[in-house]
Amino acid sequence: METTTGPAVRTVVPGDALYSSKEGYECGRGVYELRGFIRAARVGHLFLTEKTNPSNSKTTKVVEVLNPDGSFKHQVPYIGAIVTAKVIEISDSSAKCIVVRIEDTILQKGATFSAVIRKQDMRDDVKLDVSSHSC
Repeated sequence: METTTGPAVRTVVPGDALYSSKEGYECGRGVYELRGFIRAARVGHLFLTEKTNPSNSKTTKVVEVLNPDGSFKHQVPYIGAIVTAKVIEISDSSAKCIVVRIEDTILQKGATFSAVIRKQDMRDDVKLDVSSHSC
């Protein structure tokens, strides 16, 4: 299959209706189809990619929402993402953390997300180790 990618069309946010799925557009990365429309699933830039099938010379337009450089690295945590965090504070009931990596993407300097892990959400083998230290 031959592929050609055009420049970013515009910036979009989750839920934006981008194109009608009835007009021959197909979903790519960062989008989903709902009620006849292809919608953005993430914040990013809209890219249109034309794919040509060599067997029948049919051209399909694929809609994608990507980072400005055309990559699909995650910049914001999402449900189910595997994150790496640094613990910055421990209390009797929770641990405060700073997220430093989302999946395979190391966050850029200045981009920080904080997280709180409750004691009941921790693995059983580490729950006993979580307690505040007395001075």
